[in-house]
Amino acid sequence: MGKRRGVINQKQGKNKKKSWKQIQHNDVEKFMDEIREDERLGGIRSKPNEKLFVIDDFSFSVQQDLKSDIKNQTPSKSDKNDSGPLVRLDDLKCFHLLKPHTQVPDPIVKRNPIRRRGQRKSEIMHLKDEKRRSKKTISITEPEEKCKDPWAMEEPKTILDSEWIDSSIKRQNLRPRATKPDEYVTSELPAVETPHPGFSYNPSFRDHQALLKQAVDSATLITRKERNLINATARTKCLTVEKFESESDTEDLEMLVEDVKPIVIPKSKAKTKQQKRKEKEEKEKARLLQMKKQDNIRLNEVFRIKSIKKQIKDTEQKQKERLAKLVKKTIERKKFGQKEISKFKYEELSLDPALSDEIQGSLVGVQSHNRLVLERFKSLQKRNILEPRVKQRMQRKLRVKKFQKSIDKMDWEKTGYWNGIKVLK
Repeated sequence: MGKRRGVINQKQGKNKKKSWKQIQHNDVEKFMDEIREDERLGGIRSKPNEKLFVIDDFSFSVQQDLKSDIKNQTPSKSDKNDSGPLVRLDDLKCFHLLKPHTQVPDPIVKRNPIRRRGQRKSEIMHLKDEKRRSKKTISITEPEEKCKDPWAMEEPKTILDSEWIDSSIKRQNLRPRATKPDEYVTSELPAVETPHPGFSYNPSFRDHQALLKQAVDSATLITRKERNLINATARTKCLTVEKFESESDTEDLEMLVEDVKPIVIPKSKAKTKQQKRKEKEEKEKARLLQMKKQDNIRLNEVFRIKSIKKQIKDTEQKQKERLAKLVKKTIERKKFGQKEISKFKYEELSLDPALSDEIQGSLVGVQSHNRLVLERFKSLQKRNILEPRVKQRMQRKLRVKKFQKSIDKMDWEKTGYWNGIKVLK
């Protein structure tokens, strides 16, 4: 026989969880059901009768008058289409039943709505469909496109306008600078730079001296780089023993080797226990002294809060300035710098200024120090139009001719047979 519900086993205590399940709580369940029903129906039980019911005190004549007014207001069949429907759908009782009659909110907040046939497509698909329809349909109301003038001169289409040609091929073709797009602009440097005022045929003393100083600095930098390269690649001098050609020299060397006595390194004596103990004590004292020193420094740092804050502020300011300089440098490099187009680095053209003795002061005796073609070539490299190049020199490698004498050949190589068998060459 099964246990009756609500009867607690006497052996178990009431404070145990197993006994809780056996206790009857019908009154609680009934109370909760009533509350749920009130929430579902809008709290009819808690409302008084005055709010639920209304006493009908209208007389029969008043009701007849109201009915006649309603009939007069209803439209006839002839003007049905003009004034809308006879009955509104919201007034019908069957539609009232479909509306929610509870105050309990929907438990599933993110409920998946059932999409109708027109709502199943996404917005992107709707836009695509509209574009497709606009292409197909031809509007009758809007005027057609303006007719082209048959006598108008059409611009001749070049081969470069074709979509099949690569952009790199288009860049290599000559085009006027005005029609060049922004992507072709390689650098913001001017095509022809203004020369240094010291290059003038009659320069001022300061400009001429500044140009000479610039030329000297560039020359010293080149020589310094060459010297550093020689020092880095120089071999270390090794001590080599010269060969003694004569017998007398060899005998003298043997005598010297015999006279040299071997150096004997004396063995260090083992430390005693007392020495080891003293050394250990000294090490411990030094360690404690260092720890004490560090503790004092750490304690004194509390009084250095203002100076530490100032140091942090200074370092942050320096970092900001350094970052601003770096950003400025990167922007200038992008605008006016040289890109890595080839494996060779761009090298500036060496300055060749006129010396103070060579300056004539007039255009009659001017000597040309600049090479115009080379200057234009370097300008193209500087503006990233041409890649930096180095003059290539062809080195002819002479092949060493090798041949075998007939004397060095074996018998089977001469005849082609070995023990009566033909050997394949």
